[in-house]
Amino acid sequence: MKENGIFHVASGADIVAGRTTDVYFERTLKILRARGVDPLVTMEVAARELPLGRRWALFAGLEEALRMLGRLNAPLEVRCIEEGTVFGPGDAILSITGRYTAICLHETPLLGLICQASGIATAAARCRKAAGDRTLLSFGARRAHPCIAPMIDRSAWIGGADGVSAVCSAAALGIEPAGTMPHALVLCLVLCLYRILRGPTVPDRAVAIDIMGIVVVGFCAVLCVPTGQEWYIDIGIAWALQSFIATLALAKYLEGKPLDE
Repeated sequence: MKENGIFHVASGADIVAGRTTDVYFERTLKILRARGVDPLVTMEVAARELPLGRRWALFAGLEEALRMLGRLNAPLEVRCIEEGTVFGPGDAILSITGRYTAICLHETPLLGLICQASGIATAAARCRKAAGDRTLLSFGARRAHPCIAPMIDRSAWIGGADGVSAVCSAAALGIEPAGTMPHALVLCLVLCLYRILRGPTVPDRAVAIDIMGIVVVGFCAVLCVPTGQEWYIDIGIAWALQSFIATLALAKYLEGKPLDE
């Protein structure tokens, strides 16, 4: 399935319509309707066991699950624990009571919404526990389909992340995006240092020093965002000014002109 003909993802309409279900649920629904059977049932969701014999996990994905169930236009009774609640093997985390034909096609997406979000939130919670008081940021958008980046970062936020890097994820959470710096910025600094050391000419070294100054200013600007320390901007401005003056002075020297000319 494609949304807007661009990405290989199911649309919200596809999910609500039950088109992301496993085919055997469609067959079951067809048989029940043919026989006029529609029992009142209670679906209970629980983890029989956790990966690697873990003893606890963190619940997430409820918001999207409730949005989906709310669009089924069927009388359903939903009981669940709150997002961010710790649960263990065998603990019931959610139950739905209603007519089976109303929820039959949505068991698969319901489990998918809860399982993946809870898995991410749990992993983030374990990282939070290991990190202690150190800053913990989510860079989930770099290693997953971008269409689900907001879900990944929201789950990590529930798990205890201090911030998220993806712009749209941060906007959905009502926070400022946070991050470190592009790898290209670090590589640029390394290349500048190489040129300063190897030359071979003075202008080569001058240009490298000037570029390195620009990179340092970029570092200061980037560091100001996650830390909230405005004095990084002051350092950046001061460095930019002295770098400009130093480059101008060197150019004058190389041309053999006095500084006041």
